This record gives sequence, structure tokens and C-alpha cells, in this order.
Amino acid sequence: MNKRVDNSVIAPLIADFYLFFQWAWLQISNEPLALNWHIKEICRELQFLSQFIIKRLPPPYLELFIEVPPGSTKSSICSQSWPVWCYLQDPSLIFIVDSYSADASLNHSVKAKAIIKSDGFNQFLNPYIKVKFGKQFELTRDNGADWINNFGGRYFSTSTTGTVTSMHAHCLIFDDPMNAVISDSESKRIASNRAYDLTFPTRKINKDTTPSVFISQRLNEEDTIGHVKAKSTSYKEICLPAELSDNISPEYLKEKYIDGLLDPIRLSRTILEKSKTDLGSFGYAGQFLQQPYPEEGGHIKKEWFMFCDEVPDNIAYDLWIDGAYTDKAKNDPTGFMICGFDVARGRLYIKHYESDWLIIPDVIKKVKSLILTKGDQSSMIFVEPKASGYSFIQMIQEETYFNVTRITGRLVQDGKMARVKYAAPKVESSRVYLLQANWNSEFITQLTAFPNYTHDEVSDLLGYAVKRYFG
Repeated sequence: MNKRVDNSVIAPLIADFYLFFQWAWLQISNEPLALNWHIKEICRELQFLSQFIIKRLPPPYLELFIEVPPGSTKSSICSQSWPVWCYLQDPSLIFIVDSYSADASLNHSVKAKAIIKSDGFNQFLNPYIKVKFGKQFELTRDNGADWINNFGGRYFSTSTTGTVTSMHAHCLIFDDPMNAVISDSESKRIASNRAYDLTFPTRKINKDTTPSVFISQRLNEEDTIGHVKAKSTSYKEICLPAELSDNISPEYLKEKYIDGLLDPIRLSRTILEKSKTDLGSFGYAGQFLQQPYPEEGGHIKKEWFMFCDEVPDNIAYDLWIDGAYTDKAKNDPTGFMICGFDVARGRLYIKHYESDWLIIPDVIKKVKSLILTKGDQSSMIFVEPKASGYSFIQMIQEETYFNVTRITGRLVQDGKMARVKYAAPKVESSRVYLLQANWNSEFITQLTAFPNYTHDEVSDLLGYAVKRYFG
């Protein structure tokens, strides 16, 4: 289909969003469009939803979740082409388009506007708008992220944590409202979801008729889709993993997979294998299989660990402390881990682990014992920076000549899940060795059962250590 279309194809473009998208692609991209059945499926569902938006009628669902792998043409369909097609039906519609960053949402706005400013739109589709609505489609405001047309319609792009003041829309589009960096951090994930809760539900012109469309990969059980879905009473889900699996929705779409693949051209087995290597098993499961691992565990597997009968004696061994500083068993114990990094081999050796309920004076005694028996003068002591940890550091400095410092860096704020996910690829790639001893069982159980286990000192200590040694 050429960029210049004749009048004989205008009616099909207006009547069929799938055909319109193929035409719109040529206005915003110089690359050939590789069609696949999932594109038609998404276009069909969006066109179905459009009729309720245009007529201001309550749709059969208020949230549409479209979960697809990266590189599936999702943004070109949903955030860039679909609003423009809707303007052909009703140019007074208002869209709010959200993404995880202002730059990402701005790109969607620029591409959507490029369709409207294209020669094809103005030569063929704008005359249709003039005939149907009495005047041609023009922009009365032409800002990068916010533009308004002469019918009162508007396209406003923003970020999840951005500002949406005095704005109400006929449809909200959330295109990657959370990225992997945000989803891996518990604190950032909570902040992003809170920003969504405080901002977007009130940005609807009519809560009964304004739908929200979410299109993204699944990155975490508590990503934006998971967060909204858990509270929703009216939604539809289109879940299209890269490989044939049980979580495909609607289920009849399983029949459309070719040799077990969603899209053999965009997402061939070669591409998927490379993606699995690059992302690791957990990243791949979420982004490509749309199946983030549940919070009940499974992030680190027992078979990933390597064991040794002895550890190298030519490397420095450091002591890592996750302190609770209490003798009350109802609280977490204080955890101690001694490990050393073999730079030449790129291996982390865990020499010792133990935990106990100890008050600060007893913790100091334990530290002295561990350093004298399992460390040396080049050893460092790393202490998690809890409030009581600062007092502990001062006492160690006053009573000994040991090298002690507090643990710093983003993993301190990002939470336990981020620490486990940071450590997991190194464990999976056989770079973490445990000295065989009776503490191995408790050490491994805490990690493999995380976070559904009584204690989690090991997840903190290993995450911090991996971050420091491997960078």
C-alpha cells in the first residue's frame, strides 16, 4: 500500500482499524511492516472498544490489559495509530497517554502527530473529515507532548509520576507504565503504583464510560498491570507470550501459534534464545512469557549453587552483617556471612554463614571471634545501615582495629526483592561457590524459599556482596 492512497480505499481505512494501521505505519516508519496475526487481534479488540468510547456508552469492561513481548509493534498500534483512527470517527475525543518516562510518552505523541501531518492524511482523510464534520482537522495547539485540535479533541502524553492537572479524558492509554528498573525495586514499584492510584483514576470524564487500556510486558506480580488487575472488577485480558503456554488469553488464541511461537519472524527461536541469555530466566519469563515469578518463591534454585571442599587461601575474606541486635526470637536474628572474591576466576566463595539472636555487646564478641578465626587484617566488615547499625559500627571502631563500614548503594533502598534478583544471575551462572559445611542447608533454604520463609538475612547479605564484588 503506497503512502498516497486514492479515494477507493478511504472508506475501508475509516471502517477497519487494522487496515488503517497498515496505512499509518507507512506514515511513521521507513521499515517494512511484518504482519502477524497478533497485530490483527489487537486491532480488532481496540476497534471493538472504540465504538463504546465514540458513543459515550459503558463498555463491557473498564480495563483492557494487553500483555505482549517487546518488539511486538504494540506502541505503533495502540498509542500512535489508534487515537488518530478514533479522530476519524469523532475528532472531539480526548486521550491521555502515559508511559514510564516523559521521553517515552513524548515519542508516542510525536509519532501520532506525524500521521496527522502526513501528506496522505491531509490529501485524502482530511477532506473526508470536512465532509462529515463540516471542517478539516487542524491543530490549534501544537506542543510536543500536548496537542489540541479545532474540534476540542486532545492528545496529552505524560509519565506515570508526572503531572496531569485539570485533565479529563475519554480514554486512558498506559503504554509501558513501568519498566524493568522500576519493577525490580520494591520502593520504586510502590511509588509508581501509588502515583498511579493518586492520579489517573480521577482523570476520567465519566467513570462509567471511560476505559483504560494497558499494554506492556509483565515484569513483576506487582507491576502496574498486576496492581490494577488485583483491584479491578471489570477487565479483559489479552495475554500473548512469545511461546505457546497455558497463560495465553483468550485460550482460543493458542490455535494461532505457529510451531509454538507467537511470531516466528519478529520472535524466532534464535532471537528468543539470545533474549533468554541476555535477560536471565526471570527477566525472560516476565518480558517474553508474560509470567513473572510469583512472590512465593523460585527466584534462586538449589541446583544453581556450586560446592567446594576448600576455598582459595590467597584472597581476602570479608564479613557481612545483617544486624537485628536483639535477643528476642520473635524478631529476625543477626546474620553473619564470610566471603571472598577470586578476581582471576570471577568467583565468589562463601566461607561461612550463621545467625543468632544477639544484643550489640554479644554481636561484637561474635565479630571478634569470626574475624580472628576466619578473617585477617585485610578483611573488611560490611554492616547494613539500620539505625542500630550505626551504634554498632562506632563500638567496633572504638574497641578494635578492624576495618568496618556501612553498606551503601541503591540496593539498600531498593528492597529485598531487588537484592535477590541482583544475586540470582551470578548464582545461576555458577559463579557462587559454597564451602561444604552444615550451614549450607539453612543458607540455601532461605534463598530458594524467598520470600515465603521465616528469615531472609541471606538474601540481603548475598545481594549486597554480589553487587560489591561483581559491580
